[in-house]
Amino acid sequence: MIFVRPTLFLPIPLPLSLSLSQFKEIIGRGSFKDVYRAQDMEHGIMLAWNEVKIGGYSEKAKKRILNEVKLLRDLEHPNLIGFYGAWLNKQKNCVVFITELMHSGTLRKFVGRWPISRRILKHYCLEILSCLSYLHKETHGKSGKPCIIHRDLKCDNIFMKGRSIKIGDLGLARSVGSGMTVTGTPEFMAPDMYMADRSSKSTYTHTVDIWAFAMCVVEMVTNRTPYAEHRTVGDIMTAVMDGADPGGLDDLRFAWPEAHTFVKHCMGRKVPVGMDGMDMDMGL
Repeated sequence: MIFVRPTLFLPIPLPLSLSLSQFKEIIGRGSFKDVYRAQDMEHGIMLAWNEVKIGGYSEKAKKRILNEVKLLRDLEHPNLIGFYGAWLNKQKNCVVFITELMHSGTLRKFVGRWPISRRILKHYCLEILSCLSYLHKETHGKSGKPCIIHRDLKCDNIFMKGRSIKIGDLGLARSVGSGMTVTGTPEFMAPDMYMADRSSKSTYTHTVDIWAFAMCVVEMVTNRTPYAEHRTVGDIMTAVMDGADPGGLDDLRFAWPEAHTFVKHCMGRKVPVGMDGMDMDMGL
């Protein structure tokens, strides 16, 4: 364990003791960060220590890395990973931020290991939609926030927490109008996200998250990554742009027709009724 007492903070509150211990074992790794276990020594709380090295990146990339920290600071929802604070470690040239620790892994690993009932799947869908509704809703006033697009929603970025789920990895998230580029995970990207690469005039809205949510439902139901039948990113892009359905979706037409209709509804970027806290018509 490494004991630290952070001294140089970003302008983000840290409602914990300043005596944190970082364990050396890496429990997660992303494009920009390594994740370790940590503990608040005063309160005995286990946490996630996210460490992002910024020395070798351009100024543009540094802003992208810090984006998750800034977004997490201002967001609060029961289905978003909890954020506790952050600081800049000048000696290691990295940003460290402390978040809630997800002990049970990702939704992708969970559905790949355990069968889930239709009722539980619907419960997860409602929680994801509730969180998306919060992110997408623009509020005004002193504590207002813009409409935020996650842009990289997938089962690998949704974490298990008891009987609930929590959405994390907001590193690619953007507020509407703050620069809509082609980014994300190809299998979960909507057609208009690909279009943004072909024309400077092309843009997209928060509904791309609804498309990604539909792909999450496909993965939860079929235990198959959407468009996994295509070998390259170019093949995936062509299939999505041509309006092809992901493999496995057609199987639902007979096995679970209501879920098939629901996914197609979301792929059409029609906001599911669940976004308003109403029941979803998935045949349950």
